Amino acid sequence: MQLAQVLLLNNVPLPLLGGMQGNTRRFLLVVCVVQKLLELNGIIKYEEAIKIPGLLVELPFISADIIFCSHKWRSEMHPDDQQKTKFNQMKMLLTRKALRSVQFVWMDYFCVPQDDESLKQQAIDSFSLYVRCCKYFVILVGNEGDSTLLEYNNRGWCRLERFAALSPVNIMNSPISLKIYVHNANDDSFLEATKVSGAIPSGADELNPLQGNFRGDKNAAISRIAPALLDLCQEILAHPRDDHEEEVASFIMRQTEAFICTNAQQVVYKQPVYAEPVYVQQPTYVHQLSQEPVYVQQPVQQLLYVQHPAPVYAQQPTLVYIQQQVRTRRPVDHCQHFWCCVLWCGFWTPCWVIACIDGWCPQPCNSCENFGNK
Repeated sequence: MQLAQVLLLNNVPLPLLGGMQGNTRRFLLVVCVVQKLLELNGIIKYEEAIKIPGLLVELPFISADIIFCSHKWRSEMHPDDQQKTKFNQMKMLLTRKALRSVQFVWMDYFCVPQDDESLKQQAIDSFSLYVRCCKYFVILVGNEGDSTLLEYNNRGWCRLERFAALSPVNIMNSPISLKIYVHNANDDSFLEATKVSGAIPSGADELNPLQGNFRGDKNAAISRIAPALLDLCQEILAHPRDDHEEEVASFIMRQTEAFICTNAQQVVYKQPVYAEPVYVQQPTYVHQLSQEPVYVQQPVQQLLYVQHPAPVYAQQPTLVYIQQQVRTRRPVDHCQHFWCCVLWCGFWTPCWVIACIDGWCPQPCNSCENFGNK
C-alpha cells in the first residue's frame, strides 16, 4: 500500500468507526509512518503526533505491512525513560534489514488517544483488529530492571496484546501469517518468539490477561479490557487450530464472563414489573431469572425484555432506562375496576370491558394508571 492511498491526518479529529464485527463501535486503525517516526526525538503521545504533518495515517481494516510494537510501559505516565531507551530501541528495530520494506508501525502511545477516555476505550476494544491487520508482532524487551521478558510476561496489558497475536485468522478471516519476534534492546537481537524461552507460554494461567499485573485499580483495568478479551476468545473458538488452543480460549472466556458478572453494577427496579422493556447502552450483561448471563453486543438503545423479577447487571459505563409508557398484558384487577364503576356512576364500564378483552388499556388515562390494571 502506497502512502498516496491512505488519508494523512493533520489536526483532524478522528471519528468512531461503526460496523466492525457486528454492531460494535471501533476506533480507526491509526499507524505511524516509519520515515516520519525516525525523524522524531522521542516517543510522543497521540494528541501531539496528530499535529505533525504526515506522521500518522489512517488505514482501512485490511492486512498490511505493519509492525505491532508490544511493550511494557516504564512508568504509569510514559512508556519510555529519560534516556529514551525504548525510542532508540525502536529506531534500531526499524533500521534492521529484514524490516526496511515496512512502512507503518503501530504503538499504543502514538496511535491510541490518551486524553479522551471514551476514544481510548474504543481503541482498547479494537486491539484484536489492530493485531490481525499487522504482518509483524514485535515484543520490545531488555536485560535490566522492569524491561525484561519476565516483567513483560507478568503485565496484564502485555498479555492482552500477545493473546491477540495468537489469533488463528487475520482481519480477512484467512489463516493468519503474523510473524512474532522478540527484540532485545541490550544486544539488538531479533529472534522468532518460538525460539525465545518464555516468549509464548502455553498454559492458560500464563496467557490469561486477567491474572496479569496492573498498575492502580486492577478491577478497573480488567473492566476496560474485558470486551476486547471476549472478542478474542470468541474469534479463537470460532477458528480453533487445535484442542489445546480451544481449551485455553474457553477457560479465559469463562473467567472473563465471571469477572464481569461479579463486578458489574446492579440496577434494581424500584417497583416490580412483569415484562418492562429496558434500554441499555453497550457493553451490558442481562441476568434473567434462573438463566445464564447474556452478553449484549447491540446498537445503543437496543430494546430488551427482562422478565420479572430479573435485575439488570450493567457494566460501567452503562445507562439503563426503564420505558414507563409501554404497557404489557397484566392480570385485570376486577375489584378495583368495580369500585371505579361505582365511584363514577358506571362511566368506567367501557374501560373495564376493554381491560377484560385485551388485558390492558391501549391508551391508559390517569384514572386507569392510579386505580385499574395496576
